[in-house]
Amino acid sequence: MLIFSFYMKNLSLRTTKVSELRELDQDGGVLNEIVQLFFTTTEAKCKELDVALLGQDFEHVRAIAHELRSSCGNLGGDVMADLARQLEDLPQLPGVGHENLVKQLAQEFLVVKDLLTLELAKT
Repeated sequence: MLIFSFYMKNLSLRTTKVSELRELDQDGGVLNEIVQLFFTTTEAKCKELDVALLGQDFEHVRAIAHELRSSCGNLGGDVMADLARQLEDLPQLPGVGHENLVKQLAQEFLVVKDLLTLELAKT
């Protein structure tokens, strides 16, 4: 419970967004599918970010960050969406903070994943 409390203090997940989606999905099946798709695609996008960053393909980093910003925001992952926005806005040059933001984004994904899993358990 302490860990959950820590997560909530950081406001990693805007649960009102999940509640709005839940209201549109009476049986919970669609919400569950959306969240599972988010988990799968976001994990893949985080790995893709690592590869693009390693290859210093900053245009691809920007494109992935744009995709993540949208999907995270749609599910209420506001901190993650903001990190993706920051990554998207960085200059396409080495040494300006891409590595740190990619690492933070991956860590925040784990937090959001845990919180969404708890939200799904409420359904």
